[in-house]
Amino acid sequence: VTGRDMSGALTYRPAGEQPARVSAQFKQLTVPERAPGVGEAGSLNMKAANFPTLDVQVEDFRLQERSLGRLEVMARGAEEGLVIDNLQLTHPDSVFRMSGLWRDGAPSETRAELKLTVLDAGKFLDRFGYAGTLRRGSAEIQGNATWVGAPADFSFDTLAGKLDFKAQGGQFLKIHPGAGKLLGVLSLQSLPRRLSFDFRDIFNEGYAFDDIGATLRIARGVVYSDDFRMRGPAAKVNMSGLADLNQESVQLRVKVIPKMSEGVAVAGALIGGPLAGVGALAAQKILRDPIEEATSQEYMVTGAWQSPDVKRLPKTKAKAENQAFEP
Repeated sequence: VTGRDMSGALTYRPAGEQPARVSAQFKQLTVPERAPGVGEAGSLNMKAANFPTLDVQVEDFRLQERSLGRLEVMARGAEEGLVIDNLQLTHPDSVFRMSGLWRDGAPSETRAELKLTVLDAGKFLDRFGYAGTLRRGSAEIQGNATWVGAPADFSFDTLAGKLDFKAQGGQFLKIHPGAGKLLGVLSLQSLPRRLSFDFRDIFNEGYAFDDIGATLRIARGVVYSDDFRMRGPAAKVNMSGLADLNQESVQLRVKVIPKMSEGVAVAGALIGGPLAGVGALAAQKILRDPIEEATSQEYMVTGAWQSPDVKRLPKTKAKAENQAFEP
C-alpha cells in the first residue's frame, strides 16, 4: 500500500481453525484530519466482537502533522468487545503504553489502563505545541480512564478516571500570555503579575522544581486534586481544587511556603556555633517549621486559564478554614 499518507504492507488471513487476522507493517502512516460529513470512529459498520486479530506496526506514525513515534498495536475481537492487549507509542522523548477494552453497546465506551513515561518533558511539550514552557524534566503518569465511544473518539467531554502524576528535575520557563494556559497557572507566574509580595523572584522568571506529585481524579473532563505538591530549591507549593479542561478554567487554593529553615540553621551555626545551628534546625523540625509557616501565604486562584483572578487570603482566614495540605 503506497500513497501520500501511508507506505507499507498488509496481510490478511481469513478465519479458519484460527480467528481472522490482519497484520500491517508500515514505514509511515498519517491519520489525516476527519473530512466534513464523515462519522465518528465509533460508527464503524462492524461490531467490536467481530474484529479480526490486529497486529500493527508503524515506524513513523503521525496524527495529521504531529509525529507520535513508533506505533505497535495488538488487539482482538472477543465476546465482550474489542480487547486491546497492547498499544505502545515510542518516541525519543517519551513512551506511552495502553491496554483496555472497547464495548460498542449503548452507550459505546472505551476503558483503558494507561502509562506515560516522559524522558524529556520540555521536548515532549514542544512536540505538542507548547514550545518554550518547560526546560528538561522527567514525568510519569499512570492510572485508568474511560470515555464514550471507540479508542479513537477520545474526548475531554466524557473523560473520567484516576491518574497518579509525578515529575522531577525541571523548570517552568517564562510563559508568554496566551501560551501554555494551564501551565501558566500551575507555574504561578500569574501571581507576581497581579500581587506585590516577596515571591516575585521565585516564580516570575521560571520556577525550578525538584519534584511534583499529585493524584488526579477526572469526571467529565474536570480534574480534581487535593494533594498537588511542588517542591523546589526556593519554595514548596501545595494546591487543592479543580481544573475544567472543557471550559479552560480553574478553582484552586494555593499555599506557597518559602524554604528558609535550613538557611536559618546555617546562620545560627555561624553566629552561635554548630550546636546552636543544630539546635535551631531540630527545634524547627519539631515545631513543624514555624518560620516557614510564618512566612507562608495562601491564595485563591479562580477563573479562566488565560487570565485567572488571584486573591490573597488573610492569615486569620486561612487558619480558620480547613487545610487541604500540611507543609
